[in-house]
Amino acid sequence: AGFVARGGGGGGGMSSVERLEALLGGADGGSRSSTPAEEASSEAVQVIVRVRPLLSHEAGGERLAEEAVEIEDERTVKVVSQDKHKNVRCRYDAVAGPEATQEAIYSRVRSCTLSVLDGYNATIFAYGQTGSGKTHTMFGPPGYHREIGYGQLSVSPMAGIIPRAIHDLFSGAQRDDVEDFQVFVSFVQIYNEALYDMLRDGTRSAPLQIREESSGGGAGGGGGGGGGG
Repeated sequence: AGFVARGGGGGGGMSSVERLEALLGGADGGSRSSTPAEEASSEAVQVIVRVRPLLSHEAGGERLAEEAVEIEDERTVKVVSQDKHKNVRCRYDAVAGPEATQEAIYSRVRSCTLSVLDGYNATIFAYGQTGSGKTHTMFGPPGYHREIGYGQLSVSPMAGIIPRAIHDLFSGAQRDDVEDFQVFVSFVQIYNEALYDMLRDGTRSAPLQIREESSGGGAGGGGGGGGGG
């Protein structure tokens, strides 16, 4: 599964990010993630590849699948072909192997969460084919939602990026220099090239209409004048 972290644009000083990280503690035992300024000084869009292990039903039984992706270093993967002359090497901003923990994955993109609290825009999204591990990376393993409780002060080791980011956002909003904050949430799904508002239409009975704005952007809305885009 590949996922993209993007940050940029906004305001606020670096000192508040540093104060926030002092409040939250480092994601890896105290070491500090990149600040928004440091992120902006590199690429605005970063691509990170996570290679998942073979599942039991893939490695056993009649299938006996073999690993087709080899990690050569922390930024390079090799896609192995039956014809060794057709092997493909690809370089990314980072590569995480099957042994990578959920915490380690989040630490790679945690600066995006901290940037939001300082007025920056940030986006983290996952992409990949069915079964590549997107849901596991972004949310957690199957059934994880049953472990989530309101008011939890910590996250499970198996928590993915979304619950960890939410925990950081609400923890960071408690810092002394925050007088008021508002959180808006939307949950949409693209299914068979149609857009659905899952908070209002969990059965996907009525897709949202996508209209072009005069500025050239797109906006989503339901037939009754509602919905998020």
